[in-house]
Amino acid sequence: RGSIVNRWLTGLALQSAIRTPLVSALVVLAIGLGVGVTMPMLVLYSNNSGDPIPNVSDSVYLVLLDNWDEEIGPWPSEPNMPPNLLTARDATALANIGISELNSVGYLSLQYVRANSPDFTNPIMVEVRATSRDFFEMFEVPMEFGQVWTAESDRTRANVVVISSGLNKSLFGGSDSTGRDLKVGGETYEIVGVLSPWNLTPRVYSIGFNAGVEGVFLPLSQFKRESIKPSRVLATKPIPAEEFDERFLASEVLFAQLWIKLNSNSELREYENFVATYVLEQQTNGRFPGSAVDNRLYSAKEWLEVSPDNKSTKRLYIALAMVGGLFLIVCLSNLISLLLSKFLGNLKSTSVLRALGIARYRIFQLYLTEVAILGLAGGFLSVGISMVVLELMQWLYLSNLPPELKQLLMVSEGARTYMHFDNVLFATTLAVAISSICLVALIPAFKVSNEKIIDHLRTS
Repeated sequence: RGSIVNRWLTGLALQSAIRTPLVSALVVLAIGLGVGVTMPMLVLYSNNSGDPIPNVSDSVYLVLLDNWDEEIGPWPSEPNMPPNLLTARDATALANIGISELNSVGYLSLQYVRANSPDFTNPIMVEVRATSRDFFEMFEVPMEFGQVWTAESDRTRANVVVISSGLNKSLFGGSDSTGRDLKVGGETYEIVGVLSPWNLTPRVYSIGFNAGVEGVFLPLSQFKRESIKPSRVLATKPIPAEEFDERFLASEVLFAQLWIKLNSNSELREYENFVATYVLEQQTNGRFPGSAVDNRLYSAKEWLEVSPDNKSTKRLYIALAMVGGLFLIVCLSNLISLLLSKFLGNLKSTSVLRALGIARYRIFQLYLTEVAILGLAGGFLSVGISMVVLELMQWLYLSNLPPELKQLLMVSEGARTYMHFDNVLFATTLAVAISSICLVALIPAFKVSNEKIIDHLRTS
């Protein structure tokens, strides 16, 4: 009997929604706009505030040294922190010391690449990461085809690369391209591996440009890749070296990063002591001009919280999320008056139902059923609005970039790292729309379902 009554009430709720099309349309539009504008803002914040490598983020550490000359001025990104870049010799000296079995020294470079084939004549700009093979294990990088280069390839400066899924799609249509050649920075490299679709958001090992995964990874080979110049270089001396060669690598030029895996507190303490001893030795040799020693190790989880670049980005997304939340509150506030007006307009018919013996809670259920139907319609509308807002945000972001960087983002599949609409977001948007409208409907539904019916029956 209960199921029959429920079906009957659902039919009445649907009829009530159709009977007042203008008010119903306004309700659907209000919830659609409120949720549709808010969800993209929440997505941006959520993508930037999570832990992209939860399995290892507590044991992978970034090494910072206070190797900046104060006479030049404060460190550009954060005056109260050591630089997040190292010189080549410091990164090398602190990497292979036997305390940890995994360490990753590396740097970023912007290069034009193309398939070594007559069919591909137009080069594509991509990010290139020169790094050690441990990088892939430390950051849980998934492989689709082939494998990471061998330790021997790194020692012998072999011209081998691992490429991203996005670049593989752009150049080879997504097929297994291992064994094929790729032109990078004027040299020919053999592809030994292709990543599975993979993006860290934020890109914890290279915060500051979180648009997507690099297109090419190649062996660091003791920084002997003369043609792969770093894209971000800062000098601790007023005049930086001009050439990327052994003289450059021996200079006080900051461009590299060191990540090291430490599996226990004892390893962490041992490594901190080693770094402190190393810095004191370098100070006796006239390096590290600062009077105070300020060496720091941040786990990946900690670095997400303290990184100046990530904090500024997160503040922006928090502000956007707050704006979206306020807009949703305004829409929901207007919904209360709309729903109250709609329910009061139906009092004559609901009073008849009450006179026929239908309980008050069934009338309350009738109102909420009608609201849920409108919420579902508003949810689908909000999905469409969310997709439009995300596309608009993506267009605004890309339209302000130089053509080369725009191409870089599209190849790396990075344009949608923050701005994508997936099944989880689809379901979440629907759930938020329905639950929000049902929540705000409780007050008017309760008020109207408890109205005295006798006055309305007299006028019906």
